[in-house]
Amino acid sequence: MRPRWLPEAPLLALLAALAAPACGDATSSSTDAETSEQGASATTEGDATDTASTAGPGPGEPLTAPEEQWTWIELADTRCANGDTTGVGVNLTSRGPNVIIYLEGGGAC
Repeated sequence: MRPRWLPEAPLLALLAALAAPACGDATSSSTDAETSEQGASATTEGDATDTASTAGPGPGEPLTAPEEQWTWIELADTRCANGDTTGVGVNLTSRGPNVIIYLEGGGAC
């Protein structure tokens, strides 16, 4: 018999991954200063009718975006291997309870 909480495991993993950055200390480094000076930027790729972009939420805040539309959300303190800022693409829906997370390692953007 499968545990009842097993279908919620992907959602719990996502919440844990989003909450982990909020557990850091409040000390500032040169990277933090550079990030705050640069500010958040938003870029769109593809057709503007089906792609939007938004500055990301603060640590511990939920991701928000229009439903049924791919949206690029920049995340603070995330970097590519070349130092560029990065984020995540999301397509939120209320049509189902399932979550799909696709991660690709390597650090390239």
